[in-house]
Amino acid sequence: MSDGTLRTTPGVSDVLADLIAEQQALDDVVAPLPPERWALPTPSPRWTIADQIAHLTYFDGTAALAIADEDAFDDSMGALVGAMTSDDPTVADDATIGDLRRLPPSELLARWRSNREALASAAATLADDARVAWYGPSMGAKSFLTARLMEAWAHGQDVVDALAEAGTHVERPATDRLRHIAQLGFITRGWTYVNRGLDVPTAPVRVELTSPSGDTWTFGPDDAPDSVVGPALDFCLVTTQRRHVDDTDLVVTGETARDWMEKAQLFAGPPTDGPSPSGGRPVTEIRPFHIDVPDELLHDLRARLRNTRWPEAEPVDDWSQGTPLAYVQEVCEYWANDYDWRAREAALNRFDQFVATFPQSNGDGLDVHFVHQRSPHADALPLLITHGWPGSIVEFQKVVGPLTDPTEHGGRAEDAFHVVAPSLPGFGFSGKPTETGWGVPKIAEVFAQLMAALGYDRYVAQGGDWGSAVTTAIGATDADHVAAVHVTLAMAARPKIEGEPTPEEQRAIEGATYYAQWDSGYSKQQSTRPQTVGYGLVDSPAAQAAWILEKFWAWTDCDGHPENVLTRDELLDNVMLYWINGNGASSARLYWESFARGPRFTVSVPSGFTVYPKEIVPPVRAWVEDSFTDIRHWAEQPRGGHFAAFEVPDLFVDDLRTCFAAFR
Repeated sequence: MSDGTLRTTPGVSDVLADLIAEQQALDDVVAPLPPERWALPTPSPRWTIADQIAHLTYFDGTAALAIADEDAFDDSMGALVGAMTSDDPTVADDATIGDLRRLPPSELLARWRSNREALASAAATLADDARVAWYGPSMGAKSFLTARLMEAWAHGQDVVDALAEAGTHVERPATDRLRHIAQLGFITRGWTYVNRGLDVPTAPVRVELTSPSGDTWTFGPDDAPDSVVGPALDFCLVTTQRRHVDDTDLVVTGETARDWMEKAQLFAGPPTDGPSPSGGRPVTEIRPFHIDVPDELLHDLRARLRNTRWPEAEPVDDWSQGTPLAYVQEVCEYWANDYDWRAREAALNRFDQFVATFPQSNGDGLDVHFVHQRSPHADALPLLITHGWPGSIVEFQKVVGPLTDPTEHGGRAEDAFHVVAPSLPGFGFSGKPTETGWGVPKIAEVFAQLMAALGYDRYVAQGGDWGSAVTTAIGATDADHVAAVHVTLAMAARPKIEGEPTPEEQRAIEGATYYAQWDSGYSKQQSTRPQTVGYGLVDSPAAQAAWILEKFWAWTDCDGHPENVLTRDELLDNVMLYWINGNGASSARLYWESFARGPRFTVSVPSGFTVYPKEIVPPVRAWVEDSFTDIRHWAEQPRGGHFAAFEVPDLFVDDLRTCFAAFR
């Protein structure tokens, strides 16, 4: 089929019919999915299935507005032009689908259907020669609707691929509707450059594609020196930014053609070696790691402690204004003169440690540090255990031994675990992300990939604080591999109270009220301006210590003083993992990345909860049952707080053994 023939496009009504058919085909795929499947990661970086539908929902709605009311479209969309042309894809995500990400799947699907109906109704009024104003130059009506068809097809392809990776095959015939998409991909080559403020190359490119039915579709002059040749499906995946050209069977010849393909796939991320077990890009390298802090850093720490410029004392005789001056001075004097980091370093180095490198979409690698302590018992159950803020792997130093070698700690061989304890990105000895997007869903994806790379195709997971959120996401998105999850904090639980609250509900209400009024200032700062707070935390060890110690006073079962439950050395061990690596800003950034962002997860794998009495907001079973649909274990402990493994390691270990016993 010739290029000239293909340029004779169908009328608006034909393209609209194809668009409606493509949208309905995707609706038929996602409508029956249980909520947890909507949280599956898709091949497009950063996006879950829910994000794919949210994107369609947003732009189908704005497309309807662009046709029906150009002035209203300009008023509401003008501010988004900068976001849409940014080289940082998360800027556009936040500006477009940020609010939609908060909707449960049923509401999101209803919103998409409503917006599709509005678009179809508005598009039915368009004449074939009409033009529609959009983010850049106005588009012909047929091209405008073909762009929506392109989006529907591309999102649908990602959804089907994500489900296939998760073990659910969906029949999706490759129809010749791709002809419209491929043609628009060729015609809008210039837009690829204009939309990014670049000069459009004058050199022509010839495109020769093989259609699903075996026809040849040709675009561009036959004598063009540069060419793109291959399957129409692959060409459409690249021009819709779903795949890197190097992951396709396209043959790209010539510098101009290669440059075009690189620009067209801008947000697709770097090439891969094929899909990873969890649906994202795989680990690129794992290497041993040994903690060895330079002497120069320790000398600098002591000098900074001795040269601290102190504020005046608080005018109260308690912790109500923050960590008291006298206590911080006492701790810092001990830190400078008596604390023995080398002894603590040796204690941590008794565990086997590694670093795994994961690719970022900007081409940089990100190192994730982790303890991987295998049990001497061959039948041990793999356990992924995740800390939060202001914690670290130091929290687990008392439990790794009993978990991995129970016969040496009063347990049975059948209680053994292989323990994997990563440091969150931006925490401890893990690297600091150099791009946005590293919130809870991304971390969950990476940790699932890590377990797969270690050879664990079946495992259990546990977490507290942010670790609870990561573990929840893993339970929702890696259900084919995680056998069960256990958490101690239900971060996304919504109170449901009918009549007088129960004692458990009243305890949680009081905890939430106190937290909101007196205990959450750090969170607001870190979720809105993590960079600002980082300057003081990274420069002053006294500031970093005070920032963290206050939370150990507030969140441990310590009867008014953190050293009633943890030793001063233990507290400083944890602070050191923030100070050594200058993690004040990078750890705070997890709040910015995760608060009010990303989907709400529903976990259908077997789940366990343990309630520690001094948790910030102790979980309430009735409040979490909508999000955790198969709760198998619920325990109440007599003591302990937010840092359970650190505070009450005996109770913590026994509880995990009990919770996961049925999944060995």
